[in-house]
Amino acid sequence: MLQKVNRLAKKKDFDRVLRFGQGIILKDLGLKISKNDLPMTRFGFIVSNKIAKRANKRNKLKRRLRDIIRLKIKEKRLKNGLDAVVIARQGILDRTYLELKEELEFGLNKLKILN
Repeated sequence: MLQKVNRLAKKKDFDRVLRFGQGIILKDLGLKISKNDLPMTRFGFIVSNKIAKRANKRNKLKRRLRDIIRLKIKEKRLKNGLDAVVIARQGILDRTYLELKEELEFGLNKLKILN
């Protein structure tokens, strides 16, 4: 599980990142980042009803994405002082864990979040 200090939880934080953040759109994911004044990087995940009608499928996808980010934080490969939102796009449910990991890493590299 992603630690509480590394989670975006409040609507105002999500709104700030989505409104003012720099972003990239990949095949199955969208990523938005913005700076924060904190010593850690926080992540939020958005999987809408359009992606999967059933909550268990949406939650499974969010758990997978959180686990990928948790491992990056554990490896100390992420820069500090950022807020990021990961947005799921159509077709993502067909992806395996490894495909999700590769795409998310590609997006993080593109936005220069990884060390």
